This record gives sequence, structure tokens and C-alpha cells, in this order.
Amino acid sequence: MSKTLPVTPCLHAARRVGPEDLRRGDIVVLADTDSPQVPPLDSVRSEGGSAVRAVRVTYIPPDAGTPRRVLDVHLPFVYVREPCGYAQAVDLRVTRVMRLRGKAGRRMFVSMHPDYARGAMRKQAQKAAKRLGKRERKNT
Repeated sequence: MSKTLPVTPCLHAARRVGPEDLRRGDIVVLADTDSPQVPPLDSVRSEGGSAVRAVRVTYIPPDAGTPRRVLDVHLPFVYVREPCGYAQAVDLRVTRVMRLRGKAGRRMFVSMHPDYARGAMRKQAQKAAKRLGKRERKNT
């Protein structure tokens, strides 16, 4: 006999956001980017055309999942900070961004920061020192 278990929705999707909806402090990820590509000259000659036209190619950047905090918005540019601390300008005319949920986005941004690992190790060391201190007080 098979049982059916209730399914609780625990998945949250990032939402694509328009440039005018971005605010300082938002956590965003890059969705995709357009890049003009010039076709090889051989293909232009074979088609009989004399004009070379750039073709717009959309691709997903390799760091698409990295959360970035919006520092400031000056359309069509948005200035963001990566978790490693570098600031970057993103051109919204050729790049689409997605906003992450508030707490989840901030949690991911902080957990990817290099100081987060050092801070977590420091907290573990402090807890261990407290436990050790309590044991020593009990033994005396």
C-alpha cells in the first residue's frame, strides 16, 4: 500500500526585474547578456551581400549565479558589489538581472563573502574556549 505525502512548496524562484524597479540594497544575479557578434567574412561572401552586420547573441555568463548587492542605480547602469568586495558596473541595455528574495539573497551574499568563513571559524573557536573554560571551573 502506498501513502501519499503532502508536498510543501519550499522552492523559491528568482524573478526577472526591470531596470526601473531596482533599488539600492537589492540582491541580484545576472540572468543573461547580449553580445554583438560579427559573422565570418566567408559567410558574407557566399550569400552575395556586401554589408557586414553584427548578429546579437544571447548567452548566460559563467558567473550568473553569483549574488550581487546593488550599490546605486543610474539608468542604464547599475553599480553592484560582488561578495568578494569588487564593485562592478552592469549595463542594463544588454544584461538582464533577476532579484533574489530578501532574506535568502542576503544570506547567500554573506555566506559567499571570504570573511564569512573566517568569522564562522572564529565563532567556533570562541564556543570551544567557553566550553573548555566551563570544564576547568567545574574541576577546580
